[in-house]
Amino acid sequence: MTDKALGEYLKVLRTHHGYSQEFVASHLNIIRQTYSHYETGRILPPLEAICTLAELYQVPVDSLLKLVVQNNSEQDSFISKSSDMAIPQKQIHLSAKESELLNHFRLLDKRDKEDILDYIKLKSQKAAKRNKTQQKYDELNKHKKRKGV
Repeated sequence: MTDKALGEYLKVLRTHHGYSQEFVASHLNIIRQTYSHYETGRILPPLEAICTLAELYQVPVDSLLKLVVQNNSEQDSFISKSSDMAIPQKQIHLSAKESELLNHFRLLDKRDKEDILDYIKLKSQKAAKRNKTQQKYDELNKHKKRKGV
């Protein structure tokens, strides 16, 4: 059984987000060729992969699952008419490191996510203090240079 509707939608989502097949395959812990087969409809992704893809692309899981059960005659109209599968118009472009961080963060449970957020807040507060201290130091040096000290 092929599943071209799902594959086509996965390709649209991937290209819209600017991801390579290699990146998505890595995120799924599979080889690129296997992911390519998902997009061509040659292989139907397992449920775990569908859930991970929904999370990666920030779409409801059921929007991907609905495509699995669609017959070939409904595929194109289903993709274009379904409001719950709309691709967000406003996209935030993440760096590779930000994307990696987000991907790992999504795998954590609620408690671990809260711990990580607390840690990040603490680190950013310390960085802000360091920056403020550095700015004061720089201003002091400028002032000394102006006075010739």
